[in-house]
Amino acid sequence: MLDSVPTYVWPFVLAVVAALSARLLAGRVRDDPGSLPGWILYAVAAGCVVIGVATWWLDRAV
Repeated sequence: MLDSVPTYVWPFVLAVVAALSARLLAGRVRDDPGSLPGWILYAVAAGCVVIGVATWWLDRAV
């Protein structure tokens, strides 16, 4: 079943997981040291979206 999922979808799935875990772990991100894990997880989610768009674009180019 997982073999039928295209490769470019997985970074988007990981982005959703990272964003949800940031929301659950840190809640609303503020400008204090306690919300640093939330900032990191949101940055990971943004990076995964960028990687997902790049792999999607590369998959269409071939």
